[in-house]
Amino acid sequence: MEWRRVALLAGVADRARNQSFPPITLERKPAALSALTAAGDGETRRLAREASSLFSWPGHLAARARGKPAPPLNAFEQKQFTTGKLEYSATCSGCHGPNGEGIPPLAPPLAGSNWASGPEQRLVRIVLHGLEAPIHVNGVMYQPPQVLHDMPPLEVLGEDKLAAVLTYVRREWGNQGTPVNPATVAKVHEATLGRQNPWTEAELLKLK
Repeated sequence: MEWRRVALLAGVADRARNQSFPPITLERKPAALSALTAAGDGETRRLAREASSLFSWPGHLAARARGKPAPPLNAFEQKQFTTGKLEYSATCSGCHGPNGEGIPPLAPPLAGSNWASGPEQRLVRIVLHGLEAPIHVNGVMYQPPQVLHDMPPLEVLGEDKLAAVLTYVRREWGNQGTPVNPATVAKVHEATLGRQNPWTEAELLKLK
């Protein structure tokens, strides 16, 4: 019955609001909870969204696990974010999903990803030259046939658009990374001129 569903969700949502409870890690996205966040009843949707903040799964971090909120974007960075959102939708969402959730068997998640919010130098190299699987995202290994063998390079987009896309990815879906300046992309581009092969996880993790 609906009242029982609401009562159960209210209990989980109450626990999610209590910061004394640690987040709960799941191996996969909970289908039932996801269905409730899209349910027709407004109260059910609200409680399901609150309840979701208690859990982490690949592509999603519990709210309290996302760390300290990043400083707000300035006017230039906000413009980058807006441009990056459009470019992400056109270029990246087909593999990584419209909400950064990842799409098997194409690409791993970006939402809540330790890579998305990690060192920008690694991300810049990935979009410039591509990435060879396997790769670990939040402790989960993604390799063929879960994902494609290689992520293709996006160097053709140019430094401004790449910086915009990365700024968007690093600040959307709860990610708390710093924005990426086009000058950073240009600097890495110059330092890696002539590279032909995609990067591997091992190579990227060696970067300081």
